[in-house]
This record gives sequence, structure tokens and C-alpha cells, in this order.
Amino acid sequence: MCVYLDDLACGIIIEGNIFRKVQRGIVIGGGRDNMVIENVFEDCRRSSVRIEYRESTAENSERILRERLNAVPYQEDLWEKKYPKLKNILNDEPFAPKNNIIENNLYVDQFDLEINSKARKMQRIRNNKKLIGIKIDDTNEKLGLDSINLMNKNIKIPFERIGKVH
Repeated sequence: MCVYLDDLACGIIIEGNIFRKVQRGIVIGGGRDNMVIENVFEDCRRSSVRIEYRESTAENSERILRERLNAVPYQEDLWEKKYPKLKNILNDEPFAPKNNIIENNLYVDQFDLEINSKARKMQRIRNNKKLIGIKIDDTNEKLGLDSINLMNKNIKIPFERIGKVH
């Protein structure tokens, strides 16, 4: 797994990456409000994105998570302005993997989503598009993605900041 959001991690943005020749590109381990946007997936053997419903983790962590929540003034106006979803979190299935956004990603060949059946309807999945006739060239140091094609789809991969991982 390239990106692994473990044990109910929330609010993470995964944007502008290339996931290539891996078992799973991204695993969201039961968290909510994560964003998977404008990435490229090629040859993710098991799945491009996996979202788990971690009921046993939630049961084991519920007491400490509630204690930590109650240790901060999350019901006050200042906190509500900064963290609007936190005020009513305990009334909104607090351990359900809700509201993850998977959109505007590009994929070569297939875009397999491995999402727990109970969690499937809780996600926003849209505008993920297949790239036709484009492969990532691994025979040289430059990535062979057609940048014009990516720009036409409004995908901005920060190639200048990406290093090749062997």
C-alpha cells in the first residue's frame, strides 16, 4: 500500500500522486472526511482505493476517543467555526467511514474500488476517468504521461516534486 490511513484517520487530502505497480494504492482504515482527488492509478493489482469499516477498532477505541473529545471544548462556538462537523459527531455514527471523497482521479486499465458494503453508500465517488492509450514510461527517468491530456482533464500532477521510488 502506498498510502495507508490507519485506524480511523480523518480529514486527510491525498492529491496529485501517481500510484503504479502496487498491490493497493490507498487504504482508508475506517476514517471519514478524507479526500482522494486528482491522482493517477496504473496497475494497482488488488485495488486502487480500499475503504474499510473498522467496527472492532471502533469498539476498542470508543472510550478513549470519547475521553479525548470531552477533554476539549468542541461544543463551543470557536471550535464549531474551525471544526464544524465535530459539534455533532457523537450523533452521526462517529465510527462510520463516512464522507470520503474519491473524485477526479485518472486510471489506466481499471479503477478497482474495494469498499466495505456497509460503507459504500456513505462515500462520494464521481468523475473518475479512464486514460486511453497512455502508459507511464519506466524506461527513462522522465514520466511519460501526456501532460496535455492531463491538463485537458484539469489534473495537475506536481511532476517537479515527484521522486522515483524503486
